Amino acid sequence: MSTTAWRVIHPSGVVSTRWANGLGTTRELAGSGDGAWRLSLADIGAAAEFSSLPGIDRLLIVLSGGVALRVAGVESELGPGDYVEFPGEASVSGWALAAEGSVINLMVSRDAVRYEFWMEGPEREIGLPALPDEFVVLLGDARTAAGDRLERGTVLLPGAATADAAPVVFTEGIRICRVRLSASAGSVQR
Repeated sequence: MSTTAWRVIHPSGVVSTRWANGLGTTRELAGSGDGAWRLSLADIGAAAEFSSLPGIDRLLIVLSGGVALRVAGVESELGPGDYVEFPGEASVSGWALAAEGSVINLMVSRDAVRYEFWMEGPEREIGLPALPDEFVVLLGDARTAAGDRLERGTVLLPGAATADAAPVVFTEGIRICRVRLSASAGSVQR
């Protein structure tokens, strides 16, 4: 019998690219390929305007450092594990509160995809994927019971079916964010 295994995406193995507006860098960790959704890890340093992305809903989760954001004129300071949701067409700027901050950035096309998310932890084990449209982001560095190092921002996506699929077991508890994607009402399934 085969079971779906986790596919592990390490942020350090992903090449950085410039933001759409050229004012920062990001590493795309996962996405639909058709623009319906995208998950990336962005580094935030000096103050910069975020790209305007009409029709996109965004979830930003701070992974490290501290980040100040101004969303539609409202300023807030966020630390590791804090999050904010905002529409892509909002006027947004951000800057690190220390030398640099890193954030997970989920962007979904409002007309195509909805998302739900929840924080869990500290977790010592992440069971096998139950749904094909759910993934996990590690909010801290971790070491698995098998000795593998997983850096903060590592993404676990449902992968291939295999006979030897196993849960991911950690040596210590770790905070995670689970995300579930679904089609928006009125969207066309591809």
